[in-house]
Parts: sequence; C-alpha cells; structure tokens
Amino acid sequence: MKKNRFIAFVSAVSLTAGLLFTSCYDNIYALIEKEVAIDNDGLNGDISNIVRCGDFLFLSNGSIFGKKAEPRITKNWRRTTSPVNGASEFNVSDRVAMLAADDKYVYALALFYNEGDDGSNFNYRRAIYAAEVAHFPALQWELVNTSTLTPGDTIGDDYHPIKNVFDNKSNTDRRAYANIMGKIYKLDGPKTPTIHNLLEGHFIGQSPALTMNCTKFGNTDYFSNYYAFASDSQFLYYSPTCTKGDSNTISLSSVIYYSDKPWSGDFNQLHSKHNVLSLAVTKDFLFYGTDNGLERLCIDSANPLFSQVVSFANNGNNVISEHVYMVYVLDETKPMAMTDLYCASTIYSSISSSTDSYDSIGLYACNAGGNWNRDGD
Repeated sequence: MKKNRFIAFVSAVSLTAGLLFTSCYDNIYALIEKEVAIDNDGLNGDISNIVRCGDFLFLSNGSIFGKKAEPRITKNWRRTTSPVNGASEFNVSDRVAMLAADDKYVYALALFYNEGDDGSNFNYRRAIYAAEVAHFPALQWELVNTSTLTPGDTIGDDYHPIKNVFDNKSNTDRRAYANIMGKIYKLDGPKTPTIHNLLEGHFIGQSPALTMNCTKFGNTDYFSNYYAFASDSQFLYYSPTCTKGDSNTISLSSVIYYSDKPWSGDFNQLHSKHNVLSLAVTKDFLFYGTDNGLERLCIDSANPLFSQVVSFANNGNNVISEHVYMVYVLDETKPMAMTDLYCASTIYSSISSSTDSYDSIGLYACNAGGNWNRDGD
C-alpha cells in the first residue's frame, strides 16, 4: 500500500496499543494491521486543521464540524452552522477552507466563487468570520471587519488580501491570527484585527509576508511559513517543507529541527524517513504526517531509541499511504499511547493514479491505546 513518490499540488489557501519499543518492523505488526477492519464511512475532503476552542474541537472539510474535546471518544462530530451557504449560483461550492481559534471564538476563513469570462469558476473573495464557542452547535457567525486595514508587502497571491488564518495551538492562552496583505494581525472576535509587531527572532522561515503557521513556546508566539511547526515545554520543532515563494510548488524536507532557544537561530537536527508535511508533539514522541503516511520519532531522552524513527505498535504504519497534511494530538502532555490522535490524508493527484480511493481519504483517528480507523459523525 505504501508508495515512494511526490506530487506537487496547488493548495486552496496558499496550503496505540501500548508502547512497544523496537527499531525494526516486526511481523506481529503486519498481523495487527490485517486484523483491523477500516470503516468505509468517515469525513472526506480537504481537512486542513483541527482547532480547539474551550472544551470543543472543530474542523472543516468545506463545511464545519465540532464535538466535545473528550478523551477516548472519537466519532461524534456534529455539523455546525456555517458562514457560507454551500453551492453558489455557479454550481461550485463556496466553502470554509481553514479554521483558527482563541479561548472564546472560532474563526473561519471562507472562500467565495464566481464565474470567469472563460466559463471557469474562480475564488473571487475571501472573508474571515467569528463565532462564540458558547453557542455550539448553533454557532452565530459575524463578519470580521478587515476593510480598514493597511496593506503591507505581499508575495504571491496578491488578488486576495486575506491569505489565511491560524492560531498558536495552545490549550491555554490561545491566540488567533490572520495574514492580511502580508502582515500578521491578531484576531479579536468580529472587531477589526490589530497589527502584531513581529519581534526579531520570532519568525522562522522564508519571509514574514508568507506567514501561515504559529506555535506558542514559553510565553511567546513564534511564526513561520513552514507546514510542520510545533512545540512542547522544552523545544520548538519545525521541518522546512513549504510552498516556494510566489510559486505553487513545494520545497520538501525530511529534516526536523529543534531548539530550546529558537530566537538564537541555533537548532539541532533529527531525521525522518520521509518528507515531513505536518507535525505535533506528545510527551514521548514527535507525531507527524509525511508524503508517505504517518511516522513517529522518539523524543524521550531516557529511551534507548531516542532520536530514532520507531514503528507504530498498532496499524499506524500502513493505515494511510497518501500525503498527510494534518495531524493533531488531543493532550500533548501525555505519552502517545495515552492520548487520542487525529490525522487527515489527501490525494493531490488524480484519484485514478492513486492506490487510495476518495472514500479512503479524509479524517482518521486513534483512541488512546487503540487502532487507527476512519473518523466521522
């Protein structure tokens, strides 16, 4: 089921069973995988991220779904209200492409479509909406006022002043931001966003004008244009996979950098087996998505396998063979085997050329101590 290949793509927005420490792929893993029946039903589509707001989790696959952020409970996603109506008069779906959240509000980046002179549909407008989480599931969306913001330097998609939305991924003191005309703005409900003055050393990547990711390290929010960007109490981690400047091609990397002083620019290296596309942290492992499925790398310094890629003890090794641009950990303070994990697979080529089908891509989840399977409502 595994494939070693890379396919360039154009993003819509820019974009266990108990631990068994072994460095080899044992035959027992193959037996485990054969015994796990993968569900056919689940949430499909391009799921860019999962965000937490208060006691709830949210995701978007064009529509918005949410559920309680409870341990050992996958499924149960409920469709919520949306700031877009779905299909437009041009027979193409207006959609929510990405979410962000702070401690009070969920934010949705909405894409609206129109018909061009040549008859093709194109994304003619983007807008940010905010809704208080207290009203879940009947979220009441309000348009965020961005009309008076001063444009900054832009790179790439100049037609859309709103590039994306993102947050610092923290379960406490969560802050949400938007890249508007190449500048970083802090979101505050439907109010006009305020400019975030980026300090030296607090951006990691090519150019702040391309910012599309954020993580909280210590008491500071760090920003990046890299897809894989995360932190824990000890280190900030990143892999420099990103969209190249103003192009639609991707620069890939299988190196993961980490530092306890990221502002200094002094980073150490870890090495994955495949190119890293997304990244999250547990107490003992880096959990990340690649262009060839899921991987994990031991970051427990007391473990003999520290800094090594370690096979999953469940069916995580082979459950997905496509690109994984989203991974999420419910409780990053716990060992991997004791917290729920989520990921989303995507095909960025024709389905006919892939070993996966449309029904097999989308959202997957793994209950603490369990196996991976499709996840949905």
